[in-house]
Amino acid sequence: MNVPEERLDTLAVPSPSPFAPPQLHTPLPPPPPVLRRRNLTNGWRWTLALGWGGVIVGLMILYYNAVEVVGQHIVWLNLQVVPVILPAIVIIAVGLDWRATLPLSALATGSVAILGVLDLSRGHHVVGVGELALAGSGLCITLASLAGRYRHQPFVASAASPPGANTAG
Repeated sequence: MNVPEERLDTLAVPSPSPFAPPQLHTPLPPPPPVLRRRNLTNGWRWTLALGWGGVIVGLMILYYNAVEVVGQHIVWLNLQVVPVILPAIVIIAVGLDWRATLPLSALATGSVAILGVLDLSRGHHVVGVGELALAGSGLCITLASLAGRYRHQPFVASAASPPGANTAG
C-alpha cells in the first residue's frame, strides 16, 4: 500500500479551504471577562452617571430660580457646593467602577432629601418640593441600577476544557 508518511500521534483537523495547510489543533476560545460581584454593567454605569448629572443640573437650576427669580433663601445658600458633593462623588465612583457606587448613590439620595425636608420646614415650599423631586429621581435611578449588577455565576467546567482545568473551589 502506497500511503504517504504522516505523523500518527496528531490528528489533523480539516482545513476550511483545500489550499490552506492543515491545522494540528483548534484554537482555544478567548477567556470570559472577569465578572465582579456588585459592580454595574457598562450600560447601567452610564445610566447612573447621566442620571446623577441630571440631578446636579437640576439642583443648580433650582438654586438659580430660588435665589435669583423667586428670592427665597434656601438652606444651603452660603454653602452652594454642599448639595452637589455626594452626587459628584457618585459620578466619580461610577467612572472608577468602584464597588460602593450603589451605597453612595443611596447616600446622595438621602442627602438631597434631607435638604428638601429642611427647606420645607423653613417655609420654602417651592425649593423643598423641587429638592424632594430631585431626591425621588435619584432614588429611582439608584433602584433601577440594582438591576444592572453583574450576577454571580459559579464556575462550571465545560466539556471542551481539559481535565484538571477546574481550579475553582
